[in-house]
Amino acid sequence: MVGARQERPRVRSPYKPGDRVCVVRAGRLHEYRAGDRGTVLSRSHRSDNGSGACYIVSMDGAGDGIPAVFYEDEIEPEERPH
Repeated sequence: MVGARQERPRVRSPYKPGDRVCVVRAGRLHEYRAGDRGTVLSRSHRSDNGSGACYIVSMDGAGDGIPAVFYEDEIEPEERPH
């Protein structure tokens, strides 16, 4: 159908607000290193670079209080000690 809007399939987000995450690779954001931890505040739109969704994360110990934005492939769930 000409001019019809094609619907994109909804992709399930692996993280939701309140989830604890850990940085797995650094480089784009020089102030954070692999192993740094934080709490997901919200999910942003899908990124244009193919890295999946972006997540706004409140990082532990961030003195300025400004949240960081990470691509989905830059964070993973925080492992809780047993």
